[in-house]
Amino acid sequence: MWFHLVIIVVCLLIFERASNYLVEGLGAISQNFGISEAVLGASIAAMGSSAPEFGSSVFSVVQGTPTIGLGTIVGSAIFNVTIIVGGAAIFGKYAIEKRVFYRDGLFYLFTVLVATLSILDGNLSQIEAFAWSVIFTGYLAWLVYDARRGKPVPKESFEPISSERALVYVVLSSLAIALAARYLVDQVGILFPEEETQAIFSLIVLAAGTSVPDLFTSLQAAKKGMGSMAVSNALGSNIFDILACLGIPFSFKAAPEIEAAISTSVLSLLASVIVALAILRFKWSVDRREALLLFGVYGVFVTLILLGIF
Repeated sequence: MWFHLVIIVVCLLIFERASNYLVEGLGAISQNFGISEAVLGASIAAMGSSAPEFGSSVFSVVQGTPTIGLGTIVGSAIFNVTIIVGGAAIFGKYAIEKRVFYRDGLFYLFTVLVATLSILDGNLSQIEAFAWSVIFTGYLAWLVYDARRGKPVPKESFEPISSERALVYVVLSSLAIALAARYLVDQVGILFPEEETQAIFSLIVLAAGTSVPDLFTSLQAAKKGMGSMAVSNALGSNIFDILACLGIPFSFKAAPEIEAAISTSVLSLLASVIVALAILRFKWSVDRREALLLFGVYGVFVTLILLGIF
């Protein structure tokens, strides 16, 4: 048992390091080609930091254990919108730009509503998954249009490095993430052969572990006084997680029977999103008291999962 747990921890650590290099490489290459900074933050940075979730989802489908991929992404989405959005306030109250709320926030609410309607019945068809991928393509097109209107939202900045070095970052980090995702899914499947325990472990442990890159990115932004960037990073990552990380792999192989803990957890996801957006919209800011409320929402979710109420 301990051997398998050690391998899982090592895989999560690889995710954290490799994701950072992947984001740096993708960001540098994109900047060298003159891609708008507004598009970079909500697309390149979000997709790069979500590579662990994408890898876990792909290999869970390939290896016939879709519960692991689904649980990781649903749990990660709840973690991001509560712990990350709330955690950004530990450095003090931060303001949120209205453009972030109306563009990323409301689109994320729409994304979660789509996911809830699709998963709540206990299955995810290939048609539904493909539709998610199409919606994500539309979201990216919207980002490009928004950038061309000259209304960028503060986003992550990237270190200026050569295209050659950036390409090495992208290739090596992608390989590292792919290998770590493969072994992660293997070890979880061996350690927890029952789908119920796979769901619980994925919803809590793997979800939090794969969200570490997003957490660090948003906390660093908040520490610099850029609350809008922190929130936009978290929401943009969640949009990619749900629509692309689930939509793309499950377009090739449906999930005809989703574990009950996961299908009902989407209700917790919907509730957490509504609470987070209500807090953001109330005063266009988040302070430590409101952060504690978001932490409490996540605590309730974890408690319900561990007690087997879901």
